[in-house]
Amino acid sequence: MLALKKTSTATQPVVIEEGCASLGVRGLLWNIASDSAESCRADISNKIESLKRLGVRRAHIVLQPDSNARSVLGDVAREVGFVAPDGEKVFIRALRQEPESVVTSLPGYTVRDGNLEHLLKIGMELQNQPELAFEGWEFPMVADGIEQEHCFFKVVEFDGQPVGVSIGGAYGSWGTISHTWVHPDHRWKHDSVQQPRLGQLLSEESLRALYKAGARRVYLMTTDSNEPAERFWSKQDFIESSAGFLEIDL
Repeated sequence: MLALKKTSTATQPVVIEEGCASLGVRGLLWNIASDSAESCRADISNKIESLKRLGVRRAHIVLQPDSNARSVLGDVAREVGFVAPDGEKVFIRALRQEPESVVTSLPGYTVRDGNLEHLLKIGMELQNQPELAFEGWEFPMVADGIEQEHCFFKVVEFDGQPVGVSIGGAYGSWGTISHTWVHPDHRWKHDSVQQPRLGQLLSEESLRALYKAGARRVYLMTTDSNEPAERFWSKQDFIESSAGFLEIDL
């Protein structure tokens, strides 16, 4: 069983400085100074250090299409170590209104906000799922995020045991779904019309949580080889993004 010490978040702010935030278990850099390569480089470095102090270990920069500053920002970001996600695709969904809840009567199932006990039970299972890229450093961040309104940790239980999970968070108008997973024994199959679509339930409840937290654009990443994930998220109205994403491991 995973041993995890719960730390207090009372003195640990979500936003370290303007333009630097934690989205669930990921970091996001925005509002980067771009009047010159030097100021851009200094601003990126400061924001990276701020995210490190928060405990974030992976951060993203969004290169908006048709932005005059995109070239300078991209060049400087790559210079300090950011790279284009290798073998990954970025999907984005706009949230123009709060998604309706699709949670109905599910015999034996319950969709709820997760707690530390859920994380301890399901955490090691998540690490063993290669399509999730869930890493050990995320455990304390998810644990801390349980008490923070900008994060979400949604769990599906079956007879009291967690069989599905979705993790992510929001800051400002941006949100991310970092991980969504349903145990193979509880996934919907074409020949089993009675089995509820737990992935869809988790997706909609996660999007509702993000909308309530202020997010109006939600992004996520899939690997090129993960065709089931691409089909699933496309059905949830996510589209492959034309925006450029760069990431760095801190």
